[in-house]
Amino acid sequence: MGSCEELEQVLQTGAGVIKIIKPYADPDEIYRRIECAEKNGAIAVGMDVEHAVNVSDDRDSFVAGFQMKLPTLKELCRYVQSTKLPFVIKGGLSVHDAETCAEIGCAGMILSHHNGLMRWAVPPTMMVSEIREAVGDSLTLIVDGGIADGFDAFKALALGADAVSIGRPLMDPLKEKGPEGVAETIRQFTDELKAMMVRTGTKKLKHMDPTVIHPIDW
Repeated sequence: MGSCEELEQVLQTGAGVIKIIKPYADPDEIYRRIECAEKNGAIAVGMDVEHAVNVSDDRDSFVAGFQMKLPTLKELCRYVQSTKLPFVIKGGLSVHDAETCAEIGCAGMILSHHNGLMRWAVPPTMMVSEIREAVGDSLTLIVDGGIADGFDAFKALALGADAVSIGRPLMDPLKEKGPEGVAETIRQFTDELKAMMVRTGTKKLKHMDPTVIHPIDW
């Protein structure tokens, strides 16, 4: 939801940034944000299709004061084709979603339901293996939601994710200590991930053994 000016400031830090855009009802707003990401050096751009409505708002298509609209596949295709940057969809949770992303030219999919926005939805980590088996290396898969520490990150990566996304665990450290609190938390999570890699004989992130994860049948 941040402005183009805020995105510029973020990118000036030198961090690699994927700019995820909300599904605004006004397509011009989407194209403006794609253009901003391109001009300022984002490594990829994408759309958060899972957050098209807000059930706490009786107008239900407004999120943070902006009108939203779930895009059609044709509209998504146009957004994907409008940029030279890799395009990712945030909000996929199934093999069908992943296959559709690949068909319309996306470079990746973020498995997510906004950390509980869809109540009772399957946890994203549970779907990684099935989706990876279906799409192979045709999509970059990022797990978002429920990643609380480096141990959770290890599970998702071992099951086939290329990366994980962490949000809520960083909020309190940010409030309490600012940027240093965020840095401390990320270092802690990274140390936990390293420890799990050592304990499982994992030398590289790209060479994880999924058999170290034992799923539980409910």
